[in-house]
Order: sequence, then structure tokens, then C-alpha cells
Amino acid sequence: KRAKGTKVSIMNVQGNTALSQGNYDEAIGYFDQAIQINPRYAKALLGKTLVYDKLGDLEKMEEAGIMGMEIATSAKDNKTAGTIKQKLRSTFFNSAQAKFQSDDFPGAEKCLSRSIQYGNNNAQVHYQLGLAFEGQKKWNEAIESFSKSVELDMGTDAEKAKVFFKLGGAYEAVGNSAKACE
Repeated sequence: KRAKGTKVSIMNVQGNTALSQGNYDEAIGYFDQAIQINPRYAKALLGKTLVYDKLGDLEKMEEAGIMGMEIATSAKDNKTAGTIKQKLRSTFFNSAQAKFQSDDFPGAEKCLSRSIQYGNNNAQVHYQLGLAFEGQKKWNEAIESFSKSVELDMGTDAEKAKVFFKLGGAYEAVGNSAKACE
């Protein structure tokens, strides 16, 4: 049993080394070998999550990440589970920024919703989700997101004014002029 654990650790180290050198296929191979020896080895799934992030494959990144979080959580390995969750949260948030650059508002909405799902619950992410809804003319959802942003407190008066302006515009779009002027 100890030799098996040592081999898994070695495969994981080799996978991390290959990852750091940009050898992504090689890294996946090492992580897969570690998982084949021990299917409950969350650190190898963290490694695969990081590789798929580097490759820009959000679907596979999330799939490996979810499996890794489940295994790590059941093993009470909160550090690995937290690292995976943070990676998913930040990658989906950053992907949303790229979606905004190309006016892909549905894509930005999906990425921001995923980021929130993985614990990104701050005023900025809700403001941006409101912008994604606004870009799709989903006014009621925009109102909800902008309101959540206000609730979470954006910070400076200028940042708050920006959110209130967008919130007012969304209320105006649904025909609620009274609420828009509040």
C-alpha cells in the first residue's frame, strides 16, 4: 500500500513538473496514471484542472474540478478542494471578461453564473452579470443582479453611482419609471 502511495505521489510530481514546463499532454498522462493507480487521488484531478485551464478547455477543466472537489471534500482535504474551487471561480470570471470583449453576452452570463456557483459572490461579479443580462435585454434579471451588487456594496460613491445608473436604466426598460427615479 505504501509503495502504491509513493508511486501516485511521484506521478503527481512528474505531472506538475510537466505542467510547469508547458508539456500539457505529458502532464495529463502523468495525472491519469496517478488516477489509474488511485482513483480517489484529488491532487491529480487538481493537476488536470490546471492543465485544462491552460489549454482553455473550460468543459474539461470544470469536469476534472468537480470530481476533484468531491473527492477532496469526502477525504476532508479542504486545501485541495479550496484550491480547485478558487481555480474554477477565477477562470470562469476571467473567461467572462473575454466574452464581454466580443459582445458575447450569453457567454459572459454563463461564465459569471459559474463563477458565482463556485463562490465568487461580490458586488463586482453581480454588477458584471447585470451587464451581461442588459446586453441581452433580460431586464428583470439585470435588475436582480444590479440590486444584488448594490446590496453587497460596490465601494466608492463613483462605483455606486455607476450601478444605480444601470439599475435605473433597467427599471426604465421594463416601464417602471417611478422605480428608475428612486
